[in-house]
Amino acid sequence: MTALLWPLFVAACEATLEKDMELASGSFAGMEKKQGMNNAVKAWEVVQEVWRRVDFREDAEVNWRNICQERGFNIVLG
Repeated sequence: MTALLWPLFVAACEATLEKDMELASGSFAGMEKKQGMNNAVKAWEVVQEVWRRVDFREDAEVNWRNICQERGFNIVLG
């Protein structure tokens, strides 16, 4: 499951269609349920914040790395 975090995270951060966001949401929920990985939970938080900022147009360009830095997260994606 850990190996799946990177492609899931990147795809989720880039998702713009509600259908794709729902797929990502379900995938993160399944990963958390099966593995209970704190790393995946933090990654999911970052994805949700990316979506929120894109929705509210807070930033012209939303960068997940900046969100990680703001929250003090060190997410291991590989």
